Amino acid sequence: MAQFVQPVGDALQGKACLVGALLAVVGYVLYAEAQRFNGASTAQRENEETLGLMVQRLERQRLGTKSGWRRWGSPARRSPSR
Repeated sequence: MAQFVQPVGDALQGKACLVGALLAVVGYVLYAEAQRFNGASTAQRENEETLGLMVQRLERQRLGTKSGWRRWGSPARRSPSR
């Protein structure tokens, strides 16, 4: 193991600043992607909630018209059956 570590250490000597900068850039890119992903999932969750509310409202309207009552609470007019 020591035979491998010493040459690597010698090769990186004086390049610590370059390696640190590279790690900082990689960290920044990963952080930016995580933020973008988090924002997209938040927007998707809000859209799903809005869609759910719209579906509930449409379902209530559908059930309201099925029961024979109009929107303002008066019964729907029906033609007399013969």
